[in-house]
Amino acid sequence: MLILYGIYSTIAKHETDKNTLISVFLQLKYIKSLTAYRLVGSTQARYAKQQMNRNTKEHIIDIARQLIQMRGYHGFSFKNISNEIGIKNSSIHHHFPTKVDLAVVIMKQATEASVITFQNLLNEQTLSSKDKVTTFYTSICDATFNQNNKMCIGGMLASDVLTLHPELNQQIKVFFSSIEDEIAQIVQQGINHKEFCKGLNANTEASIITAMIEGSLLLARLYNDQHRLLK
Repeated sequence: MLILYGIYSTIAKHETDKNTLISVFLQLKYIKSLTAYRLVGSTQARYAKQQMNRNTKEHIIDIARQLIQMRGYHGFSFKNISNEIGIKNSSIHHHFPTKVDLAVVIMKQATEASVITFQNLLNEQTLSSKDKVTTFYTSICDATFNQNNKMCIGGMLASDVLTLHPELNQQIKVFFSSIEDEIAQIVQQGINHKEFCKGLNANTEASIITAMIEGSLLLARLYNDQHRLLK
């Protein structure tokens, strides 16, 4: 504003000769450059803040996922997360108003990740259907029991089904339904390729395999014995 006032004063008090016009032009050019600089700075600041918020949100999700896998839904609080990350509880509530909201997001991400894993397995031409199921099970073990004796997040939450919010329970069901459907596709693929018996019901076998996976993880964790895992 002070710069604009100076320009207007210059025009008002002096004749608009060539030099005056050049002076005005240079001052206007300076204002334009300064405004552009401020806009760029403001945009960069907004982007940095958004990136920081995004990173904080993902960090919260990651820590909460680990806590659930280690302690269960009722075994942690926002205070545990804030202590781990070094932020205030209010910062967590900014991203997730309630613990249920946080757990629902975690389960949605877990479901999406399992879908990607299975699609990659289904499209893998070098593995038999049996090897595809084995590969999936091995990946589960590597992400759970083989990492500090953690439990499958779906299985851990499912054990608390009678005390969880209906919205979270529904998302857990979606998670397991997705896994069973995906395993069924692999089993059916094996039936079609004559790797498995023709009389097998793919959906039934998928339910059995899912139950065996969760049960083996639970017992391996209980006894702290990797030999309890399926071979």
